[in-house]
Amino acid sequence: MRSRINNSKTLLDLNSAIEILNKDYHDLYDVNLYIFRSFKRRTIIEIQFYRKSNFDADYFALIKDNYPMFHSKISIPIYALEGGKFDVNWESDGGWHHAWKSFLFKTFIYKRKVRGGLKGNSGLGRSR
Repeated sequence: MRSRINNSKTLLDLNSAIEILNKDYHDLYDVNLYIFRSFKRRTIIEIQFYRKSNFDADYFALIKDNYPMFHSKISIPIYALEGGKFDVNWESDGGWHHAWKSFLFKTFIYKRKVRGGLKGNSGLGRSR
């Protein structure tokens, strides 16, 4: 869903994005940077930010003098949670490689759970 929304947006260059963030710096509460798509010589970053002025008056009074928080995030596909390489473009275009790795991971986990469950019950049904 994020991919479809981002594909319809107009891209900004780095200087334009910095200008927007500088203009609203005093009102920024949280800034999140996500890798949307990466190419050999260019990376498109999605920037999401939350304003202090959007909070209710009580919470705004607590945070009005705080500096904004900055976070950079990379979504990791389920098959890469235990380490290893993966394509950072897996969310935006996926492709057959992502589908294949996901299929292998899901099949392996399913088989491991079934085998693990069978090992614990291997003595059932036997009489001694």
